[in-house]
Amino acid sequence: YIGMIHPELLKGSTFLEKVTNLKYKKAKLTDSYLESVISKVDDLMLKETVFLDADYNLNQLAQTLNISRHHISQALSLILNKSFNEYINTHRIDHAKTLLEELEEGLNIKTVMYESGFNNRVSFNNNFKKITGLTASEYLKREYVKKNR
Repeated sequence: YIGMIHPELLKGSTFLEKVTNLKYKKAKLTDSYLESVISKVDDLMLKETVFLDADYNLNQLAQTLNISRHHISQALSLILNKSFNEYINTHRIDHAKTLLEELEEGLNIKTVMYESGFNNRVSFNNNFKKITGLTASEYLKREYVKKNR
């Protein structure tokens, strides 16, 4: 059905992009508003590091910023092409990478996982691999080699 309505899908446009655009077709939020939402979300993430709380969720973010959770979700999807979970996990993995680069003796990957806002190993490993292309162990070994050249 979607292929009949949008024949350009069959000519190289990505399906996900078209479905996302259709999902928000009736929402009349301007690009400038959506970008301002992203700016506020980014500021909060960087200044308050709320992503380090393993239980932090979209409802809490919306309440903190006094912005509709739907508007935040739409802004993340349309501007950054990410879901809330993908967005927050990107921040968590960036933090984990920093911790791994500065890993002190006696600390391990499990400690980094908890300090980065993850509360289970599977989620941490899957997200780390998805975002960096490496496992946390591979990343740590690569950083060790870099430091000891």
